[in-house]
Amino acid sequence: RGRTSCQDERRNGRPNEVTTPEMVKKIHKMVLDDRRKAIQ
Repeated sequence: RGRTSCQDERRNGRPNEVTTPEMVKKIHKMVLDDRRKAIQ
């Protein structure tokens, strides 16, 4: 009864997200290039 491990188990649903400085710069440039873009 109860958990036998303190590690997170894989679950279905939303994938993991990763934020890197390169991705932040890329998105920032996209927004500045076309300010009408919608970002979710």
